[in-house]
This record gives sequence, structure tokens and C-alpha cells, in this order.
Amino acid sequence: MIKLTCMKISRKALFYAFVVLLVIAGIFFMVKATKPEEAPVIHHSTGSYDLSYEDVNAFVYATNEPTALFFYSSDDPDSQLVIKNMLDIVKVENNITIYPKLYYVDMADYSGDHLDDFILNNWSFHHYPAFLIMQIKDSKTSVSDVLEWVADSPYSINDVRDWLAEHNIIP
Repeated sequence: MIKLTCMKISRKALFYAFVVLLVIAGIFFMVKATKPEEAPVIHHSTGSYDLSYEDVNAFVYATNEPTALFFYSSDDPDSQLVIKNMLDIVKVENNITIYPKLYYVDMADYSGDHLDDFILNNWSFHHYPAFLIMQIKDSKTSVSDVLEWVADSPYSINDVRDWLAEHNIIP
């Protein structure tokens, strides 16, 4: 039988081990605290096309045809209401998972001043969430068939269905 003897560990060694553990714990918690939060996931378009607001005009110009756009903000409750309570419901009703002819434009990352003026000057509507048809020909921007959210008179799911059907986005 082997007899274990008490090992004498110096106080200095214990102190250094404790300091090392504190430093490691401090680094771990600092990294965890400074890690950016993940962006909220929007479950509307896993396969649909998302455009940056900065790329909209160039994309529409390149397509050379009328393009259906849905402007929204992932930070906006009205946008989330339209996505979850209208667009997602219409998808289920039509047995589809994406709207391949509808391009989503998230305005949440807009960092300039005067968002309302920016969207009005660029796309001729005042408030999002908004659906519209846009075409650029001969360097002239044409915006038509705008379905725009107005807080005093918001559109309904029937308005969204009609707009999507009118533009052959749903059958």
C-alpha cells in the first residue's frame, strides 16, 4: 500500500495560481460582455432577395424592368406587424415559402439625417412599411402603385393580397 504524504504547497504558489485564475476569468467575462448581440432574425424571406437601401437604384436600373419592392425596417413594430401578420399569412394561404418577385429593402441601417426626406426624395413615398413598383429608364426613376403605411389609416391584409396579386407576385 502506498502512503500519501501531505504535499506542502507554498503560499506563494497558491497566490500565483489564484491570480492566474482571476485573470482568465476576467478575460472570459470581458470578451463575453463586449461580444455584439446578434441581430434580430426576421423569418419573412429565407429565400427572398434582400437589398441594401444603398443598392436599390442600381439594382432596379440593372434589371431594366419594373421591380416590386417592399421597404421596411427590422427595428420598426409596424414593419414587423406587416411581415408577420400579413406577408407570412399570405405565403401560407398560397402555399409558398418566398416571394421570388418581391425584393425586401431593410431601412434599419440607414444612418443619415432626415430619413423621411431621404425616402421621399429617392422613392417618392413618405412612410414604411411600403410596397411599390420601381423602374429606371433613360436615367429617369419611375415609382408607381405605392401601398404605403399611414398610422392613421394603415392598409389591411386584403390590401396586401390585392397588391401582390395585381403585380403577379402571388397567383
